[in-house]
Amino acid sequence: MKSNKGVTLTSLIIYIIGLVIVVALMGTFTGYFYKNVSDVTMKQKAEEQYAKLLSYLTKDVNSDKLKFVQSGEDPLDCLIFKYDDGIEHQYIYQDENIYYLDINNQNEKKILLCNKVLTSSKVFTYIEGKVYLNCNINKQDFSKTLSVKIQD
Repeated sequence: MKSNKGVTLTSLIIYIIGLVIVVALMGTFTGYFYKNVSDVTMKQKAEEQYAKLLSYLTKDVNSDKLKFVQSGEDPLDCLIFKYDDGIEHQYIYQDENIYYLDINNQNEKKILLCNKVLTSSKVFTYIEGKVYLNCNINKQDFSKTLSVKIQD
């Protein structure tokens, strides 16, 4: 009878070499993946940015708990919504960007809604129960008028 010790040792060496190759390939792919994750940037079209801004605004305008609305004075171009429960939402045009601020009792959340916003006049205006929105996002003009009903 022949001894099978050499075959077992050879098989073990082949398995170890195969395992090392698999681990090296997985490490290489993982390295490429994590390197490219930081390079990914989300580019939104002007229509998408405007739709995002409009969805936030309409949610605030149509709220049943709304008690106060004010547009900002010079030099700050902003729109402020205050609610019965003490929550405050602000839309701020600053450095060619439009930001949304959600201010709760002690928490503040800031979200970038639109970038590359240009305007020759005010973006947000509130006059007699109407919010006027005028902006140019990525060289496309947008304007909208929203009626606001403030709770008595």
